[in-house]
Amino acid sequence: MRNGKGGKKKAGLFSILFCCAAVFCFLAFVSSSIEPVQAEDGYYLLATPESFRWFTEEVREGNKEIDVRLTADLVLNDTTEWESWEEEPPENVYRTAGRYNGHFDGNGHTIEGYYASDSWSVFTILEEDARVSGLTLRNSLFDKDFEEVSIFREEGLNFISASSLCHTNYGRVENCRVEAVVRSAWSAGGIVALNYGQIENCRFTGRVEAGSVPLPGRGEEDSPELLKRNLAAGGICRENKGTVRHCLNEGEIAAGCVTEEDRVNYVAGGIAGIVGETGSVRSSINRGAVTSAQLAGGIAGTSWGEVQGCINGAEVKVEQVELGRTDSLVSAGICASNGGRVASCLNTGKVGIRQRWLSLISPVYGVACNSVNPEKGTTENCFYLADSARQAFRQSGVSKVPGEEWDGPPGTDEKDFIHLQSGPEQTEWYRARFGDSLWSIAREYYGDGALYPNLIRENSASGDNMLYVGEQIEIPPLDEYLPKAVDETGLGWASCVLPDGTYIPTRFAAARPEDWYEGTMEFQGDSGMKVLWPKTDGQGEETKPGLRVFFSVDGSDEDDFLEERWEEAKEEIAQSARLWCADRVENLRFYRYRLENGEHLYGYTFRLNRDGEKLACAVYWRLRKGMCAEFIGLAPAREEGKLNRQVRYLAARVDQEIAMETPMYPCEEMEGWPFSRFHNPFALAMAYNEAAECSPYMLWTGGQ
Repeated sequence: MRNGKGGKKKAGLFSILFCCAAVFCFLAFVSSSIEPVQAEDGYYLLATPESFRWFTEEVREGNKEIDVRLTADLVLNDTTEWESWEEEPPENVYRTAGRYNGHFDGNGHTIEGYYASDSWSVFTILEEDARVSGLTLRNSLFDKDFEEVSIFREEGLNFISASSLCHTNYGRVENCRVEAVVRSAWSAGGIVALNYGQIENCRFTGRVEAGSVPLPGRGEEDSPELLKRNLAAGGICRENKGTVRHCLNEGEIAAGCVTEEDRVNYVAGGIAGIVGETGSVRSSINRGAVTSAQLAGGIAGTSWGEVQGCINGAEVKVEQVELGRTDSLVSAGICASNGGRVASCLNTGKVGIRQRWLSLISPVYGVACNSVNPEKGTTENCFYLADSARQAFRQSGVSKVPGEEWDGPPGTDEKDFIHLQSGPEQTEWYRARFGDSLWSIAREYYGDGALYPNLIRENSASGDNMLYVGEQIEIPPLDEYLPKAVDETGLGWASCVLPDGTYIPTRFAAARPEDWYEGTMEFQGDSGMKVLWPKTDGQGEETKPGLRVFFSVDGSDEDDFLEERWEEAKEEIAQSARLWCADRVENLRFYRYRLENGEHLYGYTFRLNRDGEKLACAVYWRLRKGMCAEFIGLAPAREEGKLNRQVRYLAARVDQEIAMETPMYPCEEMEGWPFSRFHNPFALAMAYNEAAECSPYMLWTGGQ
């Protein structure tokens, strides 16, 4: 009897449970199919995950202008392991809402745990009248492989970008926050993939990973070869052709390499990977690390539009990969490749590059690189911290924010100056002899008699310029600080080793003005040197025969042999002048300066009379273990002062750390010229033809 009673009780219990389950399922079905409450203003009120599913299905079925408002936070899935959902999908999977043209009012609430298996975002397209506002999307995963992003068309292979909120925005996204992982085998944007509309007061936190997996191997019959394409990643959007304003990215942004064979541009930006010609990014901040295989910018990877009033405070770097082609590699605090306008921006984040192969110039910029895009961009009123980027050259419109102890000119720091010291290493005293003059003493010690005001006399207050035999003259060291010019670019390249043995293949050897040509000049006796010349005459006209600077920058396996025999070398140079030019040389002057690294800058100037015309000549040499550099300038005599200043600056600007021990271009030995490591400037000047044709090189920047 006890067993019988127990059996009846169990049967009754099962009946009750079955009925409850049936009722629960019915209620669940009814609740999932019944539309939410509609407020007086026409907005449907979404308060449960079921009501949110109702909304997405309603839009998919064509009711794209429906207005909704969240009235509670929605937890769509347990988010304990949300970043692993690609391997183990959650219980509730949602389909994209598709095209939308209404107002989705987040009302300050959160949707947590969103996961979609058939889409790249919550909405595919936000149309012109669409508006999404006040929404937080948290702990959600958007992860798409090549099969999901690839589209095969007759014209070739195309790709769809991954994003969280919507793929393409023509409307308005405002006051939204996304905390998610957006991962794609191709391009990706943190909030929006492609923006034609407005994104304002939005914030992304999490990770954006574009090019997350290598492109699968493809046979000839699998698919057409990839053409040149952009693989881009951006914290707010992948590509912006509209307006992004007052936005903040705190997520990690990365554009990885997917193929070594096909021509792909890899671009990453903290706010936008790409800014189109009609696009603008204004008053936005990046605080997330940005990494790319090619172009990386704190705000934008590449831009033809406008970037204004933005701040980058995170690390920006390029991680070079092996590619079967030559490409530009640039890392910049604001915009890596600027063909538009960058104005009133600040970079405080570290900017660097890990480069494994040779580059023609140092591809690191504190703010923006303006020379990679075909249409050169401009920078205005921009700043970067002096310690944030080791930028090789100064730029117009870009200033450094120096350390606290710097008391030099605003917008510079001590690294923006070349320190030259002439005269004795320590103050010396000279006792005047018969025939001396202040001019002759200054010329002997400083190389230039015009520097005589720097001499200090015993009785300087008398104002008498006449020297007296036996009078003591104080000769102090003379310091000059040459400000590094703005808008320069790299000159010369080679594999380099720093003095400490570090291999640095990306350092420039010297610099040239950006508005000068570099190339060759064909005339008898050109000695095979390269030549620099101004693009214009200073008045906007194409330059006529005038100032030319011949140069050679090479390695050296010997030390500075002139340091101990400079006085003897000066006499040998004078003898060579007489041998090669007879009595045509006049006003031969010699100079020697000390640089901060201890090496010397040697120079001499002269005038050459050629058939009634006078040619001004300036020669400067740098010689040490690992470096042999020479610059020979020629110009009409009326430009003598300008020529000397320019040639001296170019020679002093040569890198003070680079080392190339093996010479690559040995000079031709000439009778009557004792310096086999340098070209003979007197032979060059005698053979020089002002009208000879100059051929500029095709100039690359940041080439791989």
